[in-house]
Formats: sequence, C-alpha cells, structure tokens
Amino acid sequence: MKRVILSQNRLLLKLETPWQTTSSNMYKFFSLLFLLTGFNLSGQIIVSPALLGGLPSELKESSGLLIQSPDTLWSHNDSGNGSKVIAFNSFGDKLVERKFDNISDNDWEEITKDDKGHVFLGDFGNNDNTRENLLILRFSSGFASKKQTLVVDSIQFKYEDQTLFPPPSSSLNFDCEAMVVLNDTVFLFTKDRTNPYKSQTLLYWLPAEPGFHEARYLRTFKTEVPLFLQGSITAAALSPDHKKLILLGYLRMWLFTDFTGSNFFDGKQTVFQFEDYTQKESVAFLDDCTIYITDEVNAALSNGGKLYSVDLCSYLSAEEPNPETKPYIAFNNSTNILTVNSEIEFDEIAIFGLEGNLIYKRIPEPNQNYIKLDLDSRIPPGIYVYTLKSGAHFYSGKFLVL
Repeated sequence: MKRVILSQNRLLLKLETPWQTTSSNMYKFFSLLFLLTGFNLSGQIIVSPALLGGLPSELKESSGLLIQSPDTLWSHNDSGNGSKVIAFNSFGDKLVERKFDNISDNDWEEITKDDKGHVFLGDFGNNDNTRENLLILRFSSGFASKKQTLVVDSIQFKYEDQTLFPPPSSSLNFDCEAMVVLNDTVFLFTKDRTNPYKSQTLLYWLPAEPGFHEARYLRTFKTEVPLFLQGSITAAALSPDHKKLILLGYLRMWLFTDFTGSNFFDGKQTVFQFEDYTQKESVAFLDDCTIYITDEVNAALSNGGKLYSVDLCSYLSAEEPNPETKPYIAFNNSTNILTVNSEIEFDEIAIFGLEGNLIYKRIPEPNQNYIKLDLDSRIPPGIYVYTLKSGAHFYSGKFLVL
C-alpha cells in the first residue's frame, strides 16, 4: 500500500554531495543557509506560484518570455545556444522553433512587445560590465512565422554614465536582464553586481527606434535583499492595460500599481516573497491579473526549467479568495487509487514530477470537490507537485508518496 503525505508548501532541499571550499560553492552554501534561516518577511505576501509544466528540453536557460496567445508562448536561452526562439503551449509542450540566420546572440536576456506589434529582444546581458556592443533587436514582422517577411532593425545603445569598461567594482550597474516598452520608449532595469552589494536596480530609458542612442538614467529602486545577486532584477513585465509593473528576482518579486505614465517607482509597491527558491529569469502578463514565470535549470539545487502561474489580483483584492488560505487537500489512498478531497470545487487537477513532467491530469464531474485517480503504476514513491485549477485561480503544493 502506498502512503501519501501532504507537504505544506515548505522548501525541500536535498544536498547529495559535500560542499567543496571553492568560492562558487561557498556562495551556493551561503545562499542555502540564507534560505534555511530566512529573514524579515514583515509587510510581504508569501506566494507559491502554481506549476503549469516543464519547459521544452532545449530551454535550459530560459531568459525571456513572450505571450503570443493563451496557448502560444515564446522563450529563448541567454547565450551560446544559437539565435533561435522556441514556442510552447501553457503545459510546456514544444510547438515550433524559429531560427534567425545572420543574427548574433551575444547574451539574449529579455523579450517583450509594444502596442504596435513590434517584438523587442534584448541582447544586453553584460555580466562583466565590459560590453560596448549593447543592442536591442526590433522585429516588425516575421518573428513568429516564416510565412511573413522577416523585418528586423537594430537599436544600439550605451549607458550615458558609463565611461569605464569595466567600471570599479562599486559601480557594476551596467548589466541588464529586464526591459519593458511603453509609448515608444524602452525602459531598462539593470541587474546589480556591485561590490559591496547595494541591492538595487537603476532605471534607464531610450527611444524605441532603430539607431544609436544613449540610455539615460531616470531613477534608482532599492530592493532591500542583502545577499549578493538575490536582490538583483532578472526580468520585468508591464500589464496589457499599463497599470501594473512586475520586477522579478530569485527570492522576491515587486509589483508596482497606481503609478502615472512611466513613473513606476512612485506607485504603490507590493512585495511578494517566494516560498521556493529557483533561478527565476523571465516573466510576462497573460492578462491584467495573471503572470507566467519561467526559471532556468539549476543543477546545484536540482530544480528549474519550469513554467508557473500567479494570479496577482487574488492577492490584491479583498473580494477574491485569499490565496494564503489554501484549500484543504486530503489524499486518501488504497493500493492503486488516490482520492483527492478539497474544501473548494475545482475544475482540474494535475500531478507533476519535480522535473515538471506531467504525470496525471483529470477534470472532475460538475459541482464536485473530490476525484478518484487510478494511478496504477504511474506514480512510484517520491515527491510530487499537484496543481488545482478553480476558476481563474491556481493552488499548488507538494506531496510525498512512500
């Protein structure tokens, strides 16, 4: 008889090998120590993104996300993987691959679109702060379909306040992985690599037109996460109605609302703390409430390479169910039958392996809050993730089969 134990969405870490005393592994050790000991979460909302599925195997370093339609998403790797983008559906199944000949991929870090139908792909990753060939590719047509003529222009730029390549370690502010476009203007949010670490992002702007431009400094936002790189911004997204801005990091994300025009940092700030630590590198709005997030495969932590969903409005509106009050899920099992009971009615249940592979998916009968899953031999002992879909809301958690 199999035994099922429900996890209360706690961080699961497994160290299989001793840490060596290299600087890289010491960094990983202190990252884990930071996660295990925690830090002040006052004034933050704890969020557990719902797992939707694993990404196509080619997207091990998913660094940007573009939503063409609810079931057609595009992403790309960062560098050294060829000049290509990959389309997949909301379950992570690969749909098509699009290669671009004669276009370099020095370090692709972000992808977004504007209201005119242009697609912008940011080749501005700059870990060492030494690049003098920063650019943004602007696709006017032919991005998603070979049936259209490919029209792509180059927006080249430099930061107006960078004069040294690299600058001093205390001024390593010129890496970038986050971009949005609003009203014919590109906005860049830099990735902090300063030493001593300042935990901040610098906001720059430049015209969303081909040519060479200076990216002009606007504002600085303090992210207030004291561990190196953990307070750095890895992606950004603007809602379709232009009323919400998300800045993404590994441990947290920052939501800005109630701002005017592009005065993002003057708006109301809501800080979300992730329950699980992964290398989150891309975010996009599906609609004005829902965001999708992808993360890179992280071999050291044995996680990543997945697609997630978060319903922001359910966290912000008192009229919506409070997602911190998760539905009670009871797993009752016999030899091969797993019975799922919930205090809410749900439209769908999906069970995934930790690699994001879909193991089981079922839709209950109308007006039911329970379902019997004939798992047979498809779910051997191990840790699994369940996702419940109830209307526009997703609830996710882990359980253990012994």
